[in-house]
Amino acid sequence: MLKDNLGIRPRKGKLLVGDWELDDVIDECEAYQDWLAHHRDLASTKMRARVYLVPEQTSVERRQQLRRAADREAQLLFDVREHPNILQITNYSTDAPLGPTVFFQAFDGAPLYAFLRHHPDLTFLQRVEIVRQVGLALAYCHGRRIIHGALCPQSVLVRQDEQGGIVTRLFNFQLGRGENVTSTLHATSLVAEPWLVYQAPEVSEDPNLRGLESDLFSLGALAYFVLTGQPPAPNRAALLERLERDGHLDPLAVNDGIPTDGAECGKSVVTLIEDATKRHRHLPWRRRRRVGGAPLRGRDCAAAAHADAGDRSPPGAPR
Repeated sequence: MLKDNLGIRPRKGKLLVGDWELDDVIDECEAYQDWLAHHRDLASTKMRARVYLVPEQTSVERRQQLRRAADREAQLLFDVREHPNILQITNYSTDAPLGPTVFFQAFDGAPLYAFLRHHPDLTFLQRVEIVRQVGLALAYCHGRRIIHGALCPQSVLVRQDEQGGIVTRLFNFQLGRGENVTSTLHATSLVAEPWLVYQAPEVSEDPNLRGLESDLFSLGALAYFVLTGQPPAPNRAALLERLERDGHLDPLAVNDGIPTDGAECGKSVVTLIEDATKRHRHLPWRRRRRVGGAPLRGRDCAAAAHADAGDRSPPGAPR
């Protein structure tokens, strides 16, 4: 386990955070571990617990960084907790044994990258439904002036219901910001390197540029991954080269089986990817990106994501 390499002493017996017992690690990175937890008196009551790891030898600076990340994620999740496609926060403990711990609703979905690997035969419409639900969740955040900041295949949980329908939850808000929540300049210490290719190139230059347009780039890059099964690029340098050469991500260059002839749904999601990831060639990345003479807005992207799904409700509205 990763914690064995972080200087965390092994513990005998049960590991408790308040009334909750931590059972098994279900995901982890250098900054945190996600555990499946159950209530110590009600064993059938489950939650997901994110423990921000603070080993004994951690520097004061790193401790403060992790505490700020936990505070940031907890506050932003609380502000958007009512949307059905956002993983709901249920509690937050700042003085847990291993470090600050955020509790989420129990959701038996897999990270998007794992879900697609285990379900290679998803139909095109099922893939579009994933993008549509993530687009709605992101639009809801933007409507409340909240930037996600770290949208990538690790930030979305997916499962199928009993009828085979797609159900998603957006989470991982530790790089986000809101009206009363500031972002961080330390993205690489909180997000694994493979997921940085889903970040807009201008954010790599200046983390202060993390905002609505960079979220939209990430949505387009995520949609590209969902439709093609491939990341936008193997690394950030390759991503910059590709955008410099092509100006945007083009899923049809990788998967010419995407139905666009007479299929409005296919056209919409391809347009979403191209518009959201559009970067003018030979111009500084930090110049504001414009599509059709006007800045592309979050609700426009969400609308494109579900234009042909039969949902005519306002983008961002819960279904």
